[in-house]
Amino acid sequence: MKAKNQYLKTLLLTLLTFLLGAQNSNASQTALRFEPLANVIHLSDDAAALTGYSKLGTIEEVYVAENGITKLEDVAIYKNAEGALAWRALAQAEGEWMDDIYNLQKTAVNQNKNIIANASNNAKGAWGEMASDAFLTEKSYQPLHNRKTALTQGWGETGIDGIFKKDGQYYIVEAKYSGTSQLKMTNDGKQMSDTWIQSSNRLDDILGANIAQDLRETGNYRRILAKVQPDGTIIFKELDANANTIGNFTP
Repeated sequence: MKAKNQYLKTLLLTLLTFLLGAQNSNASQTALRFEPLANVIHLSDDAAALTGYSKLGTIEEVYVAENGITKLEDVAIYKNAEGALAWRALAQAEGEWMDDIYNLQKTAVNQNKNIIANASNNAKGAWGEMASDAFLTEKSYQPLHNRKTALTQGWGETGIDGIFKKDGQYYIVEAKYSGTSQLKMTNDGKQMSDTWIQSSNRLDDILGANIAQDLRETGNYRRILAKVQPDGTIIFKELDANANTIGNFTP
């Protein structure tokens, strides 16, 4: 993990140095000085400020100049469709997608935790999806799907439970309430297999035709099974192209 973080840091520093013509503040330091900030927008900490931006990654110990004061910050770096760069302190970036829908989901999960074991299987399914959504949102995974906010929503649906994006990677997520439901065989193949994910407009319905086609061609997504326990804890498993478990997944 440390080697991966160092690689990401080096990659982003190289990219930003190229784009901004920035200089390292000191030969003995790896931090990059954003000075002046005219070319690097400082985003506010509300979720709306991120509209139109995608996250490139994070860098530790970056020199930033703000209000005449230069200081070290751990930052998240963003880019919009026009190529403009932006940053926000990493403390702001954590949980950046915790919006009003997240709040409704979190409330529904907590209010029904003590009764969900005796609820119908449909209600358990909806509760599991909301619990999984809320957990991943707290971990700064951007939800791209229409999220449920009540136990009575989405009964009988056969599409993808959730699609998230983080650091340029897409995540296809299927939530299952523990002990009541398993991945099923369908006319499009096994649920959460690539044939199932890429069939019947499941990607298109959530992402739109262009992004869906890109994912079909590039395979730039990971398949995640979220096993939600009655107490609300979640065990995440990563699946292969045939929807077989290949290991644990840690968001």
